[in-house]
Amino acid sequence: MAGPSVIIIGGGVAGIAMAHTLKCKLGFTNFTIYEKNDGLGGTWRVNTYPGCGSDVPIHLYSFSFNLNPNWSQELVDQKEILDYVESTVDKFRLRSHFQFKSDVLSANWIDDLWHVEFVDTTTGKKFTKTCNILLSAVGGFSQPRGVNYPGMNQYKGDVFHTAEWDHSVDLKGKRVAVIGNGCSAAQVVPSIAPQVQKLTQYARSPQWYHPRPNKVFSGFDKFLFRYVPLWQRWHRLDTFLKTDQLASVYGSDTKQVEQRLAIEESARQYIYETSPKKYHSFLVPTFPLGCKRRIYDPGYLACLHRDNFNLLPEGPQEFTDNGIISETGKQEDFDVVILATGFKVQSFLTPMKIVGKNGVNIHEQWSKNRGAQAYMGTFVHNQPNFAILFGPNTFPAFNSVIYAIEVQVAYITSTLIKPVIDGYANVVEVKAAAEEGFVENLDKVLAETVFAAGCSNWYINSAGRNSAAWPGLAVTFWKATAFPKWNDFVMAGGSNLWLLRKAQRIVTKATWPLWVIAASMGVGAVHQNLFASTESISTIFSQLKLGFGQSLVPAVLARGDKVIATARQVSDLSHLEGVNNVEIIQLDVTASREVLCEKVEEARNKFGTIDVLVNNAGYVCSGVWEELSSEDIKRQFETNFFGALNLTSVVLPTMRRRRTGTVLFMGSIAGWHGVAAGGAYSATKFALEGAAECLAKEVDAIGIRVHIFVLGQFRTKILDATNKKGKLEPESGIEEYAEIKKGMADIHAATQAAQPGDPLLAVERMIDIVKLENLTEEQANNLPLRIAVGSDAVDTMKRKSQETLETLQTWTEFSCSTDFPDKETLPSYYR
Repeated sequence: MAGPSVIIIGGGVAGIAMAHTLKCKLGFTNFTIYEKNDGLGGTWRVNTYPGCGSDVPIHLYSFSFNLNPNWSQELVDQKEILDYVESTVDKFRLRSHFQFKSDVLSANWIDDLWHVEFVDTTTGKKFTKTCNILLSAVGGFSQPRGVNYPGMNQYKGDVFHTAEWDHSVDLKGKRVAVIGNGCSAAQVVPSIAPQVQKLTQYARSPQWYHPRPNKVFSGFDKFLFRYVPLWQRWHRLDTFLKTDQLASVYGSDTKQVEQRLAIEESARQYIYETSPKKYHSFLVPTFPLGCKRRIYDPGYLACLHRDNFNLLPEGPQEFTDNGIISETGKQEDFDVVILATGFKVQSFLTPMKIVGKNGVNIHEQWSKNRGAQAYMGTFVHNQPNFAILFGPNTFPAFNSVIYAIEVQVAYITSTLIKPVIDGYANVVEVKAAAEEGFVENLDKVLAETVFAAGCSNWYINSAGRNSAAWPGLAVTFWKATAFPKWNDFVMAGGSNLWLLRKAQRIVTKATWPLWVIAASMGVGAVHQNLFASTESISTIFSQLKLGFGQSLVPAVLARGDKVIATARQVSDLSHLEGVNNVEIIQLDVTASREVLCEKVEEARNKFGTIDVLVNNAGYVCSGVWEELSSEDIKRQFETNFFGALNLTSVVLPTMRRRRTGTVLFMGSIAGWHGVAAGGAYSATKFALEGAAECLAKEVDAIGIRVHIFVLGQFRTKILDATNKKGKLEPESGIEEYAEIKKGMADIHAATQAAQPGDPLLAVERMIDIVKLENLTEEQANNLPLRIAVGSDAVDTMKRKSQETLETLQTWTEFSCSTDFPDKETLPSYYR
């Protein structure tokens, strides 16, 4: 195996947070995330029931490395969260590391490698992958907790769990039962009550309900979050501290008890004031606040006033063919039964079979204790090079799970990932004594909290042990893991040269992106190259004689990045010598592939990686087709088209190996709308459009982004007499074309220095696209292949599209008259 590799099981927020650290903080790309569903997002993909959303303030329930200033409100719904998670993956170029519809069957530790067996959930085929490090990121809410009441198999209506919501079932006018009374039930009930004929809820135990603060963020709020330095960071920290303070009342000392009783009284009054009196005796708990997860009321209590709603403070006893008989014998018929029965939170890692050192099955090892346990909720002895994200006792009492996950990610990175990928050790394992000591102390602390108050909750497993919650404030979890106790681990193997490997990783990670921007004049395009990392753009191959090269270099430098400037004649760039963060390389974009490979290798030797390639080589060759020589046309294509494709071809391998990168092409409105006497130039831009579109579809799954900027007219020097080639002299050549050539020459003369576009603003927008900065959330989530740059580009593309649609409408019947009769059964070309 060429270097260490990592497998992450689970494509939810935990897997994404781990992937971000591996790729963006460590520069490590030899990892794959296997996800059993058909898309990423974990619980936020599978839970699509009505009313589903976060009950933790969203500025806290989000990644610290990707703050979002555009949240709509304090507690957002499932779709907004999933969109954010999807955009995070795309922003940091993680999607290429995902493999969907791949469920883990087992993992075995053999000869210092994990052998992981998967099943393709579409085909049923099994396959095995090996890795040095195995990370579980499946989470505690991945398996719905099913129920099996007598008679369920005979029931003729629809039955489904909230986490497996059947959207094909129309609830309008139906008789519906909801079984369960937790957080999901509190969200579902008020969401479906207005549309159903009758709604009955079976609830065995009460809950503590509190008013739901759900501020809608105004445009001014979003402005502050986006533009005022540290404002959003401060809001997040303030929210964290206030939320964490809620957990401080779950202990047993006098002050904590007094505070808890005061909050209970406030919640009790809220329940009395909001719900019907007939339910008061059931709704107010007798167990202490915190024994169950508290619920911020999403309208549930007010819903209890509805005439079509009935709350039964008992559970089902059995199902009939048409309904349910309750524990006290009440029988009702239902069309639909919804199971809001929660998740198998205590079933860590099931149904996977994890077999570690000496053939020890992790589930069998846990069964000999009191259920799942792990050192710092992360490492299990006898399971080398294995870590559990969202593992036993890592659930923060009422704080953000994402915070706890990021704390774990940092801990796993320092104790397992870095030692192995740097070569300090081949195998890392926690000591059994360290794990037992940690768990013993943890259990003592938990025994003094409200979690052990005796109510039915998902913290306590079947053996009576709390294997879910972290005792105390969330910040104490960070304190416990921030400074690893290295004596608690056994490390084996490794290399004496690990410091060199670590230094190489750090230096490589410190390399900034390199922009390759091809700008040319006449024969032999000058090419500019951009190497970029995921966090910042580092270097540019840039030729500065023409407008965009001249504008782009200072813009990149101003954004804190580095530049490699290139030109056919290095003397053309003498003014850049000595400029900080600028290097110079001689390059001719029309050179052979062998020469281009040498230049790319020269750049890689300087900067380590190539992350962004900007193909900007181009010049204008004007003239009518009949007067242009084959040499004129060939030179135009060599520079504007083949140069870009050749350079792209030699850069792609380094991007492909790292499964990340961005390729940019400079298109033109001339590639959308041809004009007389502009055929050669337009032809190269039309060709570039097609090449870019095909390339984008070829490399998308690899994780490489492709964009083509459709440029309008900008005030560069591309139309200067010294910078364009062609035959526009009306007094020479074929007489019939004189007026056409004069018209084009006049347009060039009138347009030069009067173009509407500002190249300084254009290059800023280009850098924004590469770095995903200064974009709306919708824009960042839906980056197109073609991006119009300039108002005249927008106008040209609109008019051309409209013209095409109108032509199709007029000629559709004529055009379609050539088909065979079986055309409907044939595959479509469009894909």
